[in-house]
Formats: sequence, structure tokens, C-alpha cells
Amino acid sequence: AAGDVTAPLQVEGTGFNTSSLNLISNAGASAGNVSHISLAKSRGTSDGSSTVVANGDTLGTIQWCGADGTDLNSSAASIKAEVDGAPSSNDMPGRLVFSTTADGASSPTESVRIDREGSVGIGITNPSEYHTNANDLVLANGMTIAHATTAHMYFADSSTGTGEYVGQLNYQHAHDRFQFVVGNTERARLDDNGSWQTFCASTNIDIANTQASGTNEAFI
Repeated sequence: AAGDVTAPLQVEGTGFNTSSLNLISNAGASAGNVSHISLAKSRGTSDGSSTVVANGDTLGTIQWCGADGTDLNSSAASIKAEVDGAPSSNDMPGRLVFSTTADGASSPTESVRIDREGSVGIGITNPSEYHTNANDLVLANGMTIAHATTAHMYFADSSTGTGEYVGQLNYQHAHDRFQFVVGNTERARLDDNGSWQTFCASTNIDIANTQASGTNEAFI
């Protein structure tokens, strides 16, 4: 057994060549007769059933397990396909859920989700609820910088030291502003009132609309 499943079909061996599975298709076409694996589910209770599934049902799971010195029941990561809406005839909305196991834990928790609209959520389970458009990337309100809860996008030069966060695009939810970090130092800031600030070694530049309502002039 591996993880929480004891499968009726199991391939086990002592090396790569004795514990692998190859699916090979030889076909003179670019699509159609190709190798594939289908994971399927119905809500029926007998072979051949096609009882409709429900929103939130898991349709299939791929999991990766490792021996912890006792057994192979601890899963390090998994990918699940779930129903993401109300299914009907020839209509099966779905999502993919990517989960990883934290240090000190024995089972995965969700890290990334791709929902039925094609929106991607990192640290959040409902990315499409944040915007009506499809194909959005939503970073959850999670980490903390300068005493404000912040969502981050990092650009790294290395995996250690200041190179881990050398470039950053941060949104501070508590202050409703974007921060632009270059060389591990905040260099510019855009506030929710449209004010733009840059931070340099010698001087700062503030750009803001200081005119009365109805005008859109900015001054340096």
C-alpha cells in the first residue's frame, strides 16, 4: 500500500526498471490514437453506473508518497481533479488542486488551484470570485512586510541571502498600495489615490494630482 490506498494492481520492484510503467502509442497521426490515463468517478454503487457526480466531488487523485521509516502512508504531494460547479449532460466543470506537505506534517494541504475559468489561485481557493474575467492570477493576502499584510511576487537571483527577494512586486492590503522593490530595496510606490513616489539615494520624486475635482493634472 502507498498513501491511503491499497490498489488491486501494484507494480513493485527493487530498481527503476522493475517498478516503472510505460505506455507507448505508435500511430501515424498527431492526435487521437495516443496513450492516455483516464481517472473517472460516478456516484453509482455498481459497475457501469453513470449516476451524476456533484459539485466538489473528487474525480481522481495522483499522489506521491515516501517511506518514513515506518510505512509508505505519508504523502508528500498530490494533484486532484474536482468538479467545480453543477454538472449536467455533457457539462462537467472542473478544477485542478495542487497540494504539498509542510515540514512536520504527514498529509498535503492545498497550495495552488486552477479553477473552471482558468484562473490560478496561490494560497487561495476561490480565485474566480475575486474577478469576473477568466485566466486571472490571484496571490492571497498572506505574508507581512512593514507591519502590513501583503501579497508578493518575487524575482530571485539566488536561493539564499538577499538574492531570494532581490526584486519584488508587493501589494499592501492594509494601506492599499503597490510597492516596487529593486535590488532588495523599495524604489517606488503607487498609492490608492494615484500618488506615485520614487525613492533614490539622493532625492525623492513625488507625483500626485493636487488639483480640484474634475482636473487630471500631475505635478513634479
